[in-house]
Amino acid sequence: MKKRLPFHIFLDEFLVACAASVDKKTDTLIDAVFAARYIKAPFDESWPDSAMKLLCNNGLLRGSYTLGKPTLYNLTGEGLLRAEMLAAERGEDLDDLIEAHARPVARKQATGEIVPFPILRQLDSPVLSVQEDGLPATLTLGSIISLRGAAKVVSRDVKALVTQIETERLLPEADRPAWSEHLPRIEMGRNLLKAAQVYAGMLHFCLLSPLQWVLPRLTEDGAREEVQRLVVATEGLCEA
Repeated sequence: MKKRLPFHIFLDEFLVACAASVDKKTDTLIDAVFAARYIKAPFDESWPDSAMKLLCNNGLLRGSYTLGKPTLYNLTGEGLLRAEMLAAERGEDLDDLIEAHARPVARKQATGEIVPFPILRQLDSPVLSVQEDGLPATLTLGSIISLRGAAKVVSRDVKALVTQIETERLLPEADRPAWSEHLPRIEMGRNLLKAAQVYAGMLHFCLLSPLQWVLPRLTEDGAREEVQRLVVATEGLCEA
């Protein structure tokens, strides 16, 4: 068995790797698995996830939101500064690492290759490709927004709406299979609303889009009015 890095050394190496993997950008999601490829010495496969959490606790990464698992992270300004200092201490140039690893990924993305949703931990770009109603679509994560107290009310009311649609069977049978595919997205959207900050594009994709889909398909006027109200409220959160 090869001797592994001490974890405290891995932690520093991993921060440098995170900074290089996102081209030193502080608004781009970090893929722990991709970043770990920058580290040549042996390490335990469980360490990247643990390192992400620890670096976040130390203010060097920022947790965008939590879905229970996984959590998405960005580099903070303090984290970038620390990564540059660590690289310099090792006689390395962070930009050289970026040129060697991150830029080929950017070129790959420019060719239009699809990053499947919802494999969120494989993102290293603020744009990913998804399937929307069976057709290719591009979801832009956009800016990080701070959620207001109204988010909790929207989450509660969406849960009540979903329960009503299910128990009262307010959708035609032909639409129920598609509706069942939207339900996990809606639940993910509700989980997003528990966070202090989220990506506006993720909230739009996970919550607003399914609400807009179901609106014209409901068979009961009162339910349609409730969905319309929630659409307006969610749009307000996305624009915050």
